[in-house]
Amino acid sequence: MNTRLLIMLAVLAASVWSVRRWRSAVKIAMVLLVFEGALRKWVFPGAQDLIYFAKDLILVGAYVGFFLSSRDRPRFELPPAALLYLSLAMAAGLGLFEIFNPNLPNILVGILGFKAYFLYVPLMFVLPAVFDNDRDLARFLRWYFLLTIPVGLLAISQFWAPAGSALNTYARSDEFGSVATFGTAHVRVTGTFAFISGYTSYLLAMVFLALAILATISWRWRGGLLLYGALGLTLLGILMSGSRAPVVNLLVLFPVYWWFA
Repeated sequence: MNTRLLIMLAVLAASVWSVRRWRSAVKIAMVLLVFEGALRKWVFPGAQDLIYFAKDLILVGAYVGFFLSSRDRPRFELPPAALLYLSLAMAAGLGLFEIFNPNLPNILVGILGFKAYFLYVPLMFVLPAVFDNDRDLARFLRWYFLLTIPVGLLAISQFWAPAGSALNTYARSDEFGSVATFGTAHVRVTGTFAFISGYTSYLLAMVFLALAILATISWRWRGGLLLYGALGLTLLGILMSGSRAPVVNLLVLFPVYWWFA
């Protein structure tokens, strides 16, 4: 039995399991999001497509489990936000229409685009029920943010490794060319992610998660040194990625954060 078939069976089994354990499945999908690129680049390079869709199938199972569950979650009630639902319905309708765009190479491209835009929308309703209380949520978010430490240490190793190192590769075949660099000196790091864009999006989200967590402890150094260290690695990762977009977004969004604080 080849590796691809084994991975396919494992992913399908995980999707079925996630229907019953949808709370845990959502958390696992969030962790898999961080390490999916590493699995695609270094562990299962011959099954990149299957690994890419693994978290999506787990989430689909979790959605089914959430909507079927009546005992393991609070009673599901849609918040009164008619404009939100109208906007979502209109956007989803446009997305479905675009699947059949005749200018696309084939319908699978349209389906993949629809997945990218709309598969994660139900998380708005599922996530509040995943955690039992605020303490449970805070504990998970703190642990989730600390994952930036091993990711950041890997990024530093990539930055100092040569461009041809096994550490510096994308989740693609070599026929597409070499990795991006700063001139000829250092690579633009990707951490555990498949490409630079995914890594920088993750880093930007983690910066604001760090700011939120640090605000809950009133920015104290005592008990927060590990968090500050992780935040430093995250900011360093943004610089080593060579991407201007997260820097610009930080400059734009930080005043909003400060206002909220």
